[in-house]
Amino acid sequence: MKKKLGMTMALGVLALLVAGQSLAADQPKKVTLHLLSHRYAALEFYADALVKEAPENVKVEADLTTYADWQQKMTINLSSHSSAFDITYIYPTDLAQFASKGWLMPLDDLIKKYDAEFHFSDIPDYVWEVYRYKGKIYGIPHHQWATFLFYRKDVFKKNNIAIPQTLDEYVSTAAKLTNKNQYGALMWLKPADFLSNQFQIFLTACGGWWFDKNNKPAVNSPEAMLAIEYIKKLLPYSPPGVMNFGTDEGTVALAQGQSAMGIHWGTRASTMDNPEQSKVVGLIGFAPSPSLKRGGNPASMFATAGYAISAFSKNDPDLIFQTIARATDSETQKRGAVAGMPVRLSAITPELLKERPDYDATIQALKSGARMRPTFPEFNEIQEITMRYLAKALAGQMDTQAAMDAAAKESTVIMEHAGYYKK
Repeated sequence: MKKKLGMTMALGVLALLVAGQSLAADQPKKVTLHLLSHRYAALEFYADALVKEAPENVKVEADLTTYADWQQKMTINLSSHSSAFDITYIYPTDLAQFASKGWLMPLDDLIKKYDAEFHFSDIPDYVWEVYRYKGKIYGIPHHQWATFLFYRKDVFKKNNIAIPQTLDEYVSTAAKLTNKNQYGALMWLKPADFLSNQFQIFLTACGGWWFDKNNKPAVNSPEAMLAIEYIKKLLPYSPPGVMNFGTDEGTVALAQGQSAMGIHWGTRASTMDNPEQSKVVGLIGFAPSPSLKRGGNPASMFATAGYAISAFSKNDPDLIFQTIARATDSETQKRGAVAGMPVRLSAITPELLKERPDYDATIQALKSGARMRPTFPEFNEIQEITMRYLAKALAGQMDTQAAMDAAAKESTVIMEHAGYYKK
């Protein structure tokens, strides 16, 4: 009897052990994913969404830094084939450079697999286009923005000044508003990325572009010279130190009332009404950027950001993709509209545009011809070279035409070596 009882108990314990092992086997494996990202309000929101919306078995650890630090750190990690980060913030120009080297994972098959669940067709083609490299998609976008005019409504009203419509009006308005208490304008001219943005803004307004129709560098064209001339004209009416300003410093200058107006990124609009960061809550208005001539191309540019997957991640790509998709779906983007303008059409409602005039200004900029900066692998190198010469010209260390001629010459060599010209 005792033997039977003992055998029964042993079999029971064995059954429990087997059942426990079976249950453990059914539990999904716990996974930790690592994100490296640039940071500002929208990127902080989506990093938080990655953490909160992740599948139950996924933990996301986010490392947020400045754009320059992100770019340097991510380039080092990817070039060494490191698996330290699974997900990266991605900007289309960097996407092209990274994808050309095989550092990012193409996502077309996963987008097709999960389209019924996450409705990626809700994202318009003009956004998808800048996340493609050689026909394949390498990133999932979550917000977009453009540059447009930020201006102090109270200061303009007090001085009975109209919103400038042309670049000449913009310069004259900046002069009128500059006094011992404030500067009339704002620029951010720190090489290379920030100066590049400012250069493109004025270049677009002056009817120029980085390259001509034959892909030859056109940074030394008459239009480019005119754009640089307007930047020079605005320097006396901008805060001291703007040659070392990035967008963060530019945001502070506007939010602290140092500048009365400036052409600035829409991503920084929410800061203006944040009482913890702004002295001008409720006083900033938004308007289309001025043009060279009324009705012409605005001094504006378009941008977008999203997430990409490292080609060297050791975790399941399917699981990483689902984590990104959950954090960037329509409902999440609707919530994220408090921090950044969504890319999904279902999240950009008439009510949102009425509530957020900065988003409406972005739509107007897009309709008026705001462009993304060039998105091909060699552009970052060309940008570095061109902005190095432009910084010298603005500092008075080189003649402007000679500086930009030298930039065009060096850039042409890069384009030739990359095979852009038919022999």
